[in-house]
Amino acid sequence: MWLRRLDAVEPFLHTWLDHQTRDDYWRHGSVGEDYGAIDAAVLAVGGRHDPYRDTVLRLVEHLPADRVRGLSGPWSHQYPDRALPPGPAIGFLQETLRWWDH
Repeated sequence: MWLRRLDAVEPFLHTWLDHQTRDDYWRHGSVGEDYGAIDAAVLAVGGRHDPYRDTVLRLVEHLPADRVRGLSGPWSHQYPDRALPPGPAIGFLQETLRWWDH
């Protein structure tokens, strides 16, 4: 059963090659298309060495200041408590707990 499922999976590479520009495929799931649709408070966390490094800055820019906080540091596309290069690690769980308590 697992092998049949694997055989039926279309590799993501094909999708990426079919949509190399920002078209409707990418827009449908992007929060950047309608920031007003976000009702929840947001703690945006990202790294300056992450391919998506501008996401935190865009969220902080476009969401109401009383409902958004941005945390950005010298991290890659990983949790910032993992101490992976370029590091350093932070107390990420403590930061998230402080946000939720707020």
